[in-house]
Amino acid sequence: MLRAMRRLAVLLLALLPALPAARGAPAPRPPRPPPLAYAAKKELAALFERYFTAKEEEKGEILAAVRKHDPIPESAAKQFTKDLLARAKKGVRLEDKARATFADPAFPGEYMLSGASGGKVKGLVIGLHGGGEGVGDPSEAAQKWQAASSMDCVVILPKAIDLVQTAWNKEKNERFVLALIEAAKRTFPIDTNRVFLVGHSMGGYGTWSIGGHNADLFAAISPNAGGIYVMAGEDRKIVGHTPGVLANLHNTPIWFTHGDDDKQVWVGPDRYAAEQLAKLKAEHPDGYDSTYKEYPGIGHGLPPDGSIPILKWLTAHKRRPYPKKVVWEPAVSWRKSFAWLRKEKPEGGPIIAENKGGNLFEVKAEGNPGDLSILLSEEMADLDKPVVVKLNGTEVYHDFALPSAATLLECIAGRNDPAMVFTARIDLGGTK
Repeated sequence: MLRAMRRLAVLLLALLPALPAARGAPAPRPPRPPPLAYAAKKELAALFERYFTAKEEEKGEILAAVRKHDPIPESAAKQFTKDLLARAKKGVRLEDKARATFADPAFPGEYMLSGASGGKVKGLVIGLHGGGEGVGDPSEAAQKWQAASSMDCVVILPKAIDLVQTAWNKEKNERFVLALIEAAKRTFPIDTNRVFLVGHSMGGYGTWSIGGHNADLFAAISPNAGGIYVMAGEDRKIVGHTPGVLANLHNTPIWFTHGDDDKQVWVGPDRYAAEQLAKLKAEHPDGYDSTYKEYPGIGHGLPPDGSIPILKWLTAHKRRPYPKKVVWEPAVSWRKSFAWLRKEKPEGGPIIAENKGGNLFEVKAEGNPGDLSILLSEEMADLDKPVVVKLNGTEVYHDFALPSAATLLECIAGRNDPAMVFTARIDLGGTK
């Protein structure tokens, strides 16, 4: 019997080299960070305040000083989250009246407001007006989109600061819209998972552009009688489109409409967008919820049944703040975060990132992903266990992700969004 057992042991040892090599185990969990001393808490509180009032070029230095205190204990992370969210509520607010001028000196635009009364948590609809060179006013948008105020939503109708052709596609006006949204969050109890964007004509162009660049902000968008920017030959054959719009709509439903005989805005780009979104849907069946409706004989107008069906469809949606899959095509230099991805130099081809469950994340990125990071929350992963990240098929991280004061500060100050808070960050360039 003993001889038989020895033979079996020898046989098993001989088979071991043929077994696949196990993935390198991470180091044991590091000791939990000790409680922060009073002096450290005081220093961090001062740095947090400086960050909220700092110029953009000063923020990197402040974050570096905050990182010296990382990682932080979980108890501190929870308290800092509360403190930072409360601080984010301070700042420029909206006036609760029918028409006003925005108080932010950087964006001295006008806006119309409705549906804010009642004090209950509501969604937010931004309606963009049409127009062109020297033409455009929110009163025109009010006729189309103000009815959303009866659909449990606050409605903001901005006036483009500079009334030029395709005004809403200009950076200043895009950032004006985003600043209005931030101010609305500070002023009213807004459900940040129910923020919507809609527009017609020039406003339709802006809805495509702003909605695509900032798709992770919106629960749904609806551009009407507008279009994306395309490249076309003399025969109007479309051969391409500007990046940073269509690809980013993986998690953002879109309903867009156009008249087949529109003589003011060419219907071609919307037809092309519908084709491209269908291709993206085929490639990513779990996303790209798009509906395109083209109507005969309506010219440059809204659909025959008006705006109410559009608004009902729009406001029925809710954003998923921590989606399982993110597709991001960076195209705006100042937009460094998108869902749970961050890129210090937002450029290059599309990034496809998936939360596969079980603390495993897989990322595919073209070009140089050295400045790419994953932001993590407790809703996305069990932070008491190691996190594994594969980049372009290669495991680049297998370790714990610990709470970070710098990550909390950058995230909350930049988003002012209690439904999307990240406590840890994994930098894929130079990771373990």
